Amino acid sequence: KGFKVCHVNINSIRNKFDNVVELIQQANLDVFAFTETKLEASRDLDTMYGIDGYYMYSFDRITDNSTFINGGGSLIYVKSKFSAEIIEFPSTLIPRNSECSILKVSVTNSKPLTIVTVYNHPKVSAEIFLRFFTELNMFLLSLNSEFIICGDFNFDLLKKTTATFKLLHLLKEFNLWQFIDGPTFDGISLL
Repeated sequence: KGFKVCHVNINSIRNKFDNVVELIQQANLDVFAFTETKLEASRDLDTMYGIDGYYMYSFDRITDNSTFINGGGSLIYVKSKFSAEIIEFPSTLIPRNSECSILKVSVTNSKPLTIVTVYNHPKVSAEIFLRFFTELNMFLLSLNSEFIICGDFNFDLLKKTTATFKLLHLLKEFNLWQFIDGPTFDGISLL
């Protein structure tokens, strides 16, 4: 019961697509979001990754000079009983080689639900990411809908630093909850 959302940092969807189809159907997900899909518009046709009963929204990684670089990209599947619209977030606020994709999903008899995927490049400084995360949340609040932010922040909450304290403070300030409660990569990182 309820609205089911799942996120996976997939590190290329090409060789895992059969597993994606199986999981989305077994779990009966309403939204399935991916980061690091590594799809390329010149090679991967959208029709190759369509799933019956779902709309697909694909976002290739774009650098600040509008050229594609290897890796990255996000993909969001939305159950076809819902409608969704892409929301533009100012690209000048997204850290270099990082990504942010936003969909506003219309849910019957409810306020819209905004789904956000974030991929933060590991070389982005904590200060720059925190500034971006603040701007993102201010923007999302202006949309007047509930929102879910998922993705790969490349931010290690297991380390007790000033930066992790600031991120936890921002989560509290924007009334957000961190649902991951254990290591996500070889014993390190919660986000």
